[in-house]
Parts: sequence; C-alpha cells; structure tokens
Amino acid sequence: MGDVKDFPGPDPRRGGDEPPGGILEILRKDLAENDRKRELILAELAKWEPATGAAKLWLEYRDLFDAALAVGEQFGTGFPTVDKHTDGGLARGTMTVIQGKPGIGKTLVATQIAKALAPRCAVAALFADEGLAGARVRIGQQIGQDRRKMRRPDTLARDEATRAFGAQAAFWRFLQPRSPRATIETLAEEFDRMAPPGMPRVWLLDSAQVIRAEGSSRQPDRRLRTSDVIWRTRELADNYGAIALLVSQVGRAAYGSKDKDKRVEDLAAGLETSAIEYAAELILHIDGNPKKQVEIRCAKNRYTGDLFNVPCRIDFPTATFHELDVNALEQEKEQEHEVEIHEAKKKVLIEVTRNPGITSNQVVGGVLLNRGIVFAALKSLKGEKALKCQPGPRNSMLWSPA
Repeated sequence: MGDVKDFPGPDPRRGGDEPPGGILEILRKDLAENDRKRELILAELAKWEPATGAAKLWLEYRDLFDAALAVGEQFGTGFPTVDKHTDGGLARGTMTVIQGKPGIGKTLVATQIAKALAPRCAVAALFADEGLAGARVRIGQQIGQDRRKMRRPDTLARDEATRAFGAQAAFWRFLQPRSPRATIETLAEEFDRMAPPGMPRVWLLDSAQVIRAEGSSRQPDRRLRTSDVIWRTRELADNYGAIALLVSQVGRAAYGSKDKDKRVEDLAAGLETSAIEYAAELILHIDGNPKKQVEIRCAKNRYTGDLFNVPCRIDFPTATFHELDVNALEQEKEQEHEVEIHEAKKKVLIEVTRNPGITSNQVVGGVLLNRGIVFAALKSLKGEKALKCQPGPRNSMLWSPA
C-alpha cells in the first residue's frame, strides 16, 4: 500500500487544510452516514430481544396498539361454549389451565382440546404424569380406536392408529418424560426448531405438579417447584407465541366436603401454589361425577371476563367430553323429576292407606324418600282426589284415603 503522500490532498502528518473533494472528506462523509445508519439500526434493535422476540421494556401509549399486544388469531377448542365466551377460542402466547381433583378427566379435556387444535397447529406433548402408555390409550380412543387394542397393540393396531392419528394431526411430537432433559425449556426451544415455520405452537403439559423447569429441582419444597414451572411456562408461552395447555391438580379443600359452601373457590383451588390464579389467561375447573355428569366451570377468563359453566358427559369408549345442551338438560331433569314423583306417589298411597290420619312428617319417615318429593307426591294425590287432608295439632296436616 502506498504512503499517505500518494493520495490526493495534503499529508495529514504535515498538517494544513485539505482541499474540497479530497479523499479524506469523502471518507468522513461515509463514516458519518454509516454512524447515522448504525444509530437507527441500534434504536430499532433496542425495541426487541433478539433471542426471544420479547417486546421492549418501556412503552408509550401508542405502543399498546402494536400487533404483538393484540389477541390476534384464535383457535377453536372443540367446546362451543368455551369458544363463545372467549370470542373464538385460544390465542397464541397464552396459558390455559385445566384443573380438577384426581380422576375427574383433566388430561382428557386437555388432550381433547389439543386434538381440536392439531389440524392447524403443531403440538408438543409432555405426559410427565399420565405417562406415554396412558397417552397412547387415551389418544387412540379419541381418534376412534378400540381401547383394548391400544392397551396391548399388535402391529396391525399400531399401523391403523398411526394412519388415523396422522390424518387428524398436522404435526405432533411427544417429549420423552423419563429423559433428564425433559424440561419445559427443552420442549419450547427444541420443538420450535423442529416444527414447521409459521405454524402455531401448542404445548400439552401434564401436569404442573410433575413436569420440571430448569433449576426447579433445586427448590427446597414442592410448592416452590410447582410455582417455578407455572411462571416459566407462562414466560415461554409468551416468548414463543405458543398456546400452553397446562393440567393441574386442585387441593383437597376444593372437593373434600360434600357441602359445596365449605369448599375453596375454584379460582383459589390450585394445588401447592396460587401462581395459577395469576399466571393463566383461562382457568377451566372440572367438577362432578365422571360416571354421571361433570361440569367445566370457568374460574378465570381474561379474554372477555365471562365466567360460564359447561355441563358435559364423558363418553368412555372414546375418552371424550360431550357438551350437553342446556335446554335439553333441563327437559331431562324435569322428566326425571316426574318419574321420581310418580314412583313416590305409589309408596305414599300405600303408606297413607295403611295408616289413615298420618301426618306429613310421618309419611316422609314411612316411605324414606326425599322430603320435597314426598310433599310433591301428596299434593299431586290430593289434586287427583286419591287422598284427603285436614288440619291436625301444631299446624300439622293429617292424611287419609279419599
């Protein structure tokens, strides 16, 4: 490279003014322009965290209208009432908690929702509680396979289930729960790399009390470990724009008493930690008798604020919750009530015929039926003129055959 004196203009080592249009003036202008561009680029990069895409730290009011803070596209859960009261289903960057007592069907509901999302979304499942064998059976039932074949599958059953599952799920992977690397961080990071670009991510996590977050095992008690998992799931769902479906148990205080008034409220029922109450956008609390009727109650809803109930029955062969029509359910209850009164009338008529002049309370004690049903039966029999009554001592009514 030549000495400085070989360039146009004065030698910088000798001092003096440089002439207009000299090479140093051109270089200074280029550097100034590059500095200006660099400042613009740094200012733009300062708005975002490159590793996660998280929003900038400090916002102006106009920033609250940014697309990253809008609900965006929502995805149907397969439960019409849930979709109605969330204005269309679940949004990306959110966490939905499905909670309830042991054996009530929490994992069934979470898997059912994930299956409803699967045609349009990539699903990552971590069955740390139920395990992969249980997941195989439940999912197999939900895609129309026989439960017995899913429990002890042969090659034919495996191939048939695999084809049926592939037809209903665009991209679904299972993280091995026994692996020491099976943490919520591994699931989020590795699944984001392997899933098709642009496809919304769904995480099916079973359950908050069992899955692990990095570093959570060092916490001194289970309460803190569970809290770590919940908040880490909340953070990662936001960072990766994922729909997190988190299964969680409730404490015994939420279901131990037969008196519902003595139970802990659904919103505060989460086992081990109150983090669920604050971290989730949507909390679905499952209660009832799985063999008869269950109810999915919304304990929290940041989408619209609506709290709602979804009456359901479980179809055990397909491991699926079926939402019941409220009007049809009321008609069914009325029919059942009429049947109860009809059967009670037979017993009441026999009891009064055997004991003419019997009081209302004595009738209740004699037939050993619900007090309200017995009184309804007495009223009906009086209207039909099968029984008559007259006032008795201490404001009682005495019943006799008509």
